Amino acid sequence: MGLLDVNAQEAQNTPDPVTLPTGTEALLEIIQEPEIREKDETGTKWLSITLAVVEHDNQEITGEITPIFHSIFLPQDGDNPQRAASNRRKMRDFLAAFDIEVEGDSFDPAMTIGKQSWAVLKEEHSDKYDDQNSIRRFVQAK
Repeated sequence: MGLLDVNAQEAQNTPDPVTLPTGTEALLEIIQEPEIREKDETGTKWLSITLAVVEHDNQEITGEITPIFHSIFLPQDGDNPQRAASNRRKMRDFLAAFDIEVEGDSFDPAMTIGKQSWAVLKEEHSDKYDDQNSIRRFVQAK
């Protein structure tokens, strides 16, 4: 087998993506079909959504921004009423922010790819995971 050209020098010099500071307003785009995930031990289910930052209002930050992995927990049997209501509100706000059409109680995840919405972000630091942004709240379009 011959040598494999992997352009190691260019890879070595490629900067890591960065996060945005808490309070930054960003235009987010759904870049992957949302999917339902389930934790085996507990049966907890959530909607997993992958978003890219398309635009943001922080002029000091340039370059690639870390993708945002947004989760919305689905109401479960046994949830207390406040938690179930909170989960329903988060789903409502997500659907409204991205203008996702719902038929009955369902939507087509494939039809969400490319949809955009503005949101206020929160920066989170973690020893277990890389630094990441989460969504503090969705905001009206600029």
